[in-house]
Amino acid sequence: EFLLARSASFSNLKLHNESGPERIVTDTIEEAVSRLNTQLDHEEEDRVAILSAPRELAGLAVFRYVTERVISSAPGNIQELRERGFLS
Repeated sequence: EFLLARSASFSNLKLHNESGPERIVTDTIEEAVSRLNTQLDHEEEDRVAILSAPRELAGLAVFRYVTERVISSAPGNIQELRERGFLS
């Protein structure tokens, strides 16, 4: 099951995978993600996305996330290119 709990804002869509110390939690994945979301909100962090997927599909989760971000930003990007005269 894929879970996208938080979307990040990237100026140039630069991805960096960073792992922190492992912690054992007894919560459900939804509860753990909710707690992490709250922590990131408190830190006013807007450049972090939370992706959750089965270990063997982690690469696919990142690919899916990036694809969704590109598709959602494409109309605005195309409009900006038109406004700057790069597209007719």
